[in-house]
Amino acid sequence: MESTINRVTETEEGALLEAPGYSLKLTFDCGQCFRFEPTVRGTFEGIAFGEYIEMSQPEEGKILLHGVSASESEKWMRFLSIDKDWEAVKSDVSSRSPVLYEASELAGGIRILKQDEFEALISFVISQCNNIPRIKGLISALSKNYGKAIETPDGRTLYAFPDASTLASLPISELRALKLGYRAEYVQNAANATLHGLIEEVKAEEDTRAAIKLLTSVGGIGEKVAACTLLFGFGRLDAFPKDVWIKRAMEKYFPGCKDTSVFGPYAGVAQQYLFYRERYLGE
Repeated sequence: MESTINRVTETEEGALLEAPGYSLKLTFDCGQCFRFEPTVRGTFEGIAFGEYIEMSQPEEGKILLHGVSASESEKWMRFLSIDKDWEAVKSDVSSRSPVLYEASELAGGIRILKQDEFEALISFVISQCNNIPRIKGLISALSKNYGKAIETPDGRTLYAFPDASTLASLPISELRALKLGYRAEYVQNAANATLHGLIEEVKAEEDTRAAIKLLTSVGGIGEKVAACTLLFGFGRLDAFPKDVWIKRAMEKYFPGCKDTSVFGPYAGVAQQYLFYRERYLGE
């Protein structure tokens, strides 16, 4: 599903990307990514793949990567998922029911980021029975204590997400001291499984249900965490995380639905659109 619209232009401020229909605000506010924040400058900044990045939308359909050259922009285009034909995705989702059409019109600017697989896995392990501010705080503490220091252009220090070998080698008491609670053991389980090839096994598995089974074989990883990891880390757009909001929406709009086939091959995108609609509009 490669697109031909992923053009980039070199400007004095940085690389300017063609991104029709893209909304950074919606994308970073939908609960899929915990390390990016809006700034007083009207931009978004954060750490991904061990690097600092600041980006903004100076005009509709454009994304500016501040201080990034055109030749360095490719990895950020992959992270932002600009290489997909999102209009085709939206069209498919919106055609499946009136409520999905409405949700697509409201939330069609959301894109599914392609995050680091291990970071996504640990982030969603931490997310269990947690709210977004607390999840962000725990991930920030984990990174500050065990990740590489990164200096921002204006002299602040942020931190990269720690790697699997670092987290696997920590005394469990240190993780608990960060207020991870029972999740500390789950984090270590996931880190150890990653060192034993979990990420590679999941990548090699073409069937999403089988990939979920691989992930849920690790202690502390349930169906929702596995689906979130596949959707937001591995780019499996058919993965369909079910939280309270989505379960409620399915009962309301798709009563009797036993599986996610009603949502089609982009069920995960449908989930994000539906989540946005229920979170901000309800009835």
